[in-house]
Amino acid sequence: IKFFRKIRQNMLMENKTGTYFKYAFGEIILVVLGILIALQVSNWNQLRSEKNTMNAYYAKLANTLEDDIKVLREAIDKLNSFGDDLMRCLEILNTENEADIEELKSKIGALNIAFANDHSMELFNEFMNKGYLSKIGDPELKSQFERVKIGLIKAENWDKVLDNDFVNNVT
Repeated sequence: IKFFRKIRQNMLMENKTGTYFKYAFGEIILVVLGILIALQVSNWNQLRSEKNTMNAYYAKLANTLEDDIKVLREAIDKLNSFGDDLMRCLEILNTENEADIEELKSKIGALNIAFANDHSMELFNEFMNKGYLSKIGDPELKSQFERVKIGLIKAENWDKVLDNDFVNNVT
């Protein structure tokens, strides 16, 4: 800084104002270039940070989906068992065999079960609410995320219908 100050002072002392203005203009250009470079580095860091955040969300979503798949497979097994129990109840009712009444009593409780959508996918909703959908570059992946969002809305609406039917017709 002392070096540049000496140069400016020498130019003013020697009445070289034209050269001084050229020098001052050069300094301004250097400052502007420095600011532009700093802004570009900042933008790169922000993009890198957003990319890392999105990759973290992708990893968390993958883990969540794997867990949901396990839960859904268990639910499918329970539903199959539920269906088998209901079919057996119908068989017992059709045969009117009194020996099977105890079995009917034990299986008829299955009629009082309501299934609900318990996959709210909070992490997915958080991802969508933070606006990361617009940052997805792959159009196919973006389309898949949009389909999941629509599917969750449909599941929530269907769940409300089922709850309403259960309350009005079963209980």
